[in-house]
Amino acid sequence: MSDELDDLLDERRLPEKDVAICLDLTLLAERDQAMKKVQDAARAHASAGKLSPDAPMASDGGIAKAKRDLDAANAAVHEIEQRIASKSIVLRIFGVDRVTYNQWMLSCPPRKGRQEVYDPTKFFMHAAKNSAKFVSKKDGELKDITAAQWFRIDKTITDGEHDRIANAVIEVNRAAGGMDVAFFGAASPTTPDSSETSD
Repeated sequence: MSDELDDLLDERRLPEKDVAICLDLTLLAERDQAMKKVQDAARAHASAGKLSPDAPMASDGGIAKAKRDLDAANAAVHEIEQRIASKSIVLRIFGVDRVTYNQWMLSCPPRKGRQEVYDPTKFFMHAAKNSAKFVSKKDGELKDITAAQWFRIDKTITDGEHDRIANAVIEVNRAAGGMDVAFFGAASPTTPDSSETSD
């Protein structure tokens, strides 16, 4: 006969986190500039809307022009974001059991003379390499990442991208599960206070 606990344990699912990496970082700077134009256009549009009907900007169609400028600025951001998506890869980092996680730490011992549990310059990429999958742009399916492909990723990522991968590793292995979920259950029956007991 099936045991309830075994059935529940069979459904155990560990967390996962997607990390997008843009392969053309010049596009991110281009998006930042485009976003500034959106902010400028939004301010101009808001200011035009506050003008009295007889103000020069309002009477000569300034409000309509400000709206067109804002729409154009938003469209430019959307177009850049589409290019960013086309030039990006998504790595899905999966959480693992604590024994595996600790084995990874042992595989990246502290650097000589450093007060640290593991070598952070190696550990996070080691953990990601052993738990990440590539999310296919074609069909959204998860694909294995070969050692050669991972070497190319590791060799070219920036420090900021490394930080985002490290944060994902921590989130799915350390942060997840750290919150006590007991309070999500039904409240337990209250125990009568001794002062409230009848004589």
